Amino acid sequence: MARVLYWFRTDLRLTDSPALAAALALSPAALYPVWTWDPAYVYGHCVGVNRWAFLLESMRALSHALAALNPDQRLLVLRGEPGDVLHRVWEEWGITHVVFEKDPNEYARVRDEKVKQLALKRGVSVVEVSGRHLFDPQEVARRNGCRPTMTVARWKDVTKHMGPVPRPTPAPTSLPDPGPTALTERTGYVHAGVDLNAGIRTGTDTCFDTLSGPSHDYAIPTLAEMGFLVPPTTSIRGGTSEAHRRLSLFLSQPRKVATFSKPHTAPTALEPSTTLLSPYIKFGCVGVREVWHGCKDVVDAWSGETSKEPENMFGQLEFRCVLYPLALHLTVRQPMLGRGRSGAQADTPGAAHESAARAGPRAGRARSC
Repeated sequence: MARVLYWFRTDLRLTDSPALAAALALSPAALYPVWTWDPAYVYGHCVGVNRWAFLLESMRALSHALAALNPDQRLLVLRGEPGDVLHRVWEEWGITHVVFEKDPNEYARVRDEKVKQLALKRGVSVVEVSGRHLFDPQEVARRNGCRPTMTVARWKDVTKHMGPVPRPTPAPTSLPDPGPTALTERTGYVHAGVDLNAGIRTGTDTCFDTLSGPSHDYAIPTLAEMGFLVPPTTSIRGGTSEAHRRLSLFLSQPRKVATFSKPHTAPTALEPSTTLLSPYIKFGCVGVREVWHGCKDVVDAWSGETSKEPENMFGQLEFRCVLYPLALHLTVRQPMLGRGRSGAQADTPGAAHESAARAGPRAGRARSC
């Protein structure tokens, strides 16, 4: 019988999750929904309290959504380097499969390759499923002769042979129980690298003092445990419910959806002119196909004037995807400072383009997929 560890990363949702659907298709006798609180991520992101608050709130919302489907379920946060903590639970929880959503950015690829090698040695099956993009970036690159797509036009030329954008994957209606979660504790962790947030911590950082949290219940960390004692100042709330509320609000305005034009928006306007969905897509609180097909259904029913690509919503979602195959081909390794290895920054098309510029003309040359 399969004992499945589902590894949540930048897919903090239950809706439109092909990877979670694949995990449940294994008919697991036990399902462990896990998040790894990675020191490289926590100390290597030079970002403010507001962004951390958004992430933590999104994690809590996911945990509540899991419990709504099965009261015995919740998000289990393992505090430590992913390869180390996952290896521990595979052995002690008897895990047979680890399933996760693919992520092509450099930080994730390096992390995931290490985890896959450890799983191979342990005899744990790894299931990777694309779900973060309209089409699998690796498949797009393969169909493009193992070269990155450098323009929206080229990306569209490749993906038109891959069929229509898939409809969102239905959310599960139930979840299996987890198995026992007893685990040999780890104490005394000391981060050997640079802490890019040391200058804004006003308290003591204790979030890695134990593997399973201060109460040994795999709780989601708090800002106080991270040493951030100054409360967040933003009114933007995290979580999948808030993401879907904002999406529904946008879709309830057909004219706005049909005539959306990115050059005519101003994120600094007193009355928002953008969708306000960017952080929710970034952390996976809402699926990209949910946004795509939500907009498509509205535009298809609209009889008035519409904006054109690439300025419209579809063009913006395509642009988000167009440079990700490029990340699969970059061989440069940037230091874990600022934009380089930051998952928050490397997740954006602009950061991928920035990396391409650093890589130079060699970045576009063919290499093995």
